Amino acid sequence: MMCNIVPTPKKVEMFDEKITVSASISCEKEWTTYKDTLSDAFNKIFRITLTEADGGIRLQKNDEIPQNAYRIDTADEIILSASSDEGILYAIASLLQMVNVEDGKITSARAVIEDFPDKEFRALMVDLAREWHPKDTVLQYIDLCFMLKIRYLHLNFMDDERYTLPSTAFPLLNSIDAYTYEEIADIRKHAGERGIIIIPEFEAPGHAAILTASYPDTFANKVVGTVDEMRSENGDLFSVSSLICAGSEKSMDGIRTLMTEMCDLFPDSPYIHIGGDEANVTGWSCCEHCIDYMKKNGICDVHEMYSEFVGRMARLALDMGRTPIVW
Repeated sequence: MMCNIVPTPKKVEMFDEKITVSASISCEKEWTTYKDTLSDAFNKIFRITLTEADGGIRLQKNDEIPQNAYRIDTADEIILSASSDEGILYAIASLLQMVNVEDGKITSARAVIEDFPDKEFRALMVDLAREWHPKDTVLQYIDLCFMLKIRYLHLNFMDDERYTLPSTAFPLLNSIDAYTYEEIADIRKHAGERGIIIIPEFEAPGHAAILTASYPDTFANKVVGTVDEMRSENGDLFSVSSLICAGSEKSMDGIRTLMTEMCDLFPDSPYIHIGGDEANVTGWSCCEHCIDYMKKNGICDVHEMYSEFVGRMARLALDMGRTPIVW
């Protein structure tokens, strides 16, 4: 018999027989939260409600199994064993790919499955700013990560087009397509119940037209003269309006405030992504604040200014107890 689990488990023993068990679930107290996760998945996928009873699926704690690994044994009942939260969630994800429901009962191939992840960092990135995604779509991405054992979901909440997180300090950012505090709480809860760790992204210094347009006195460059459109080093035409001012303390205070709000919205996220890519920093060469900042701090050009700015962003993240990710 074929094993149709994705990703393919490390060890698979398939037997030429099928078992049928009751549509029920039992678990040890450590796995109570994940019993609800499994029940919710059965309701969505198979349109069936699992009862709480023996003789069906059992979630079992086994400290002899290595961290993040799991074992599935389908004999008289379906036993999912693990020593960690992560392991039992991977067992549930695999089980959902190998069972079916017939006449109100759960059917499965007779099998013994053992597996563990090769790499700790397995991630999917979704851009919520260039293309608006309603909350229910984000929840579906979380379900996708859960089923494929993708541990991290990187969500880009900000770009030129939108700032999609709620902000008390800068409410004008939420004039279009922003999640509510309640929706962010639902996203966090859904992810936590499935072992998915969210990495929020704050894009800077480029891709920031939403900031400079909504709050120009705080974030925009103070352009010397009337030039707004410039040529990059590659000769491409760009607007300085998409670039956050790196020389103004007011701008850095605004960034600090928004990053604090982001961290408060995702208190259990160990990382924060601070963007940094595709920033046409040539624009700083025509900003009065940036020119003054470079002179005062002995910075020779906008490229050195960029490195210094990213360093300041990284230190902000570390001060907030987050590991910064930059690209």
